[in-house]
Amino acid sequence: MASEMPEKKGYITVYPEILDNRNIGCAIDGDAEGLRYFASLLEWLADQNSADNSGICPHEHLHRTYQLADDSCEVLIAKVEPPKD
Repeated sequence: MASEMPEKKGYITVYPEILDNRNIGCAIDGDAEGLRYFASLLEWLADQNSADNSGICPHEHLHRTYQLADDSCEVLIAKVEPPKD
């Protein structure tokens, strides 16, 4: 990707909300620095070039301990183009 991913700051955790064995939502919790860090990740990804000739869209895997808190689930964020009508 074009530039380096932002450095982890603060506390941020992402986890699914499950009811009756169904994923009904996703919770993102964090302190002020962690939420700013997560926002900077989304801005960084938005600034990456669109999919290359292979069709792979810009994406990043966020891992527990490295980019997220230990109690978080793993997260994939991706920049995709909207479907064409």
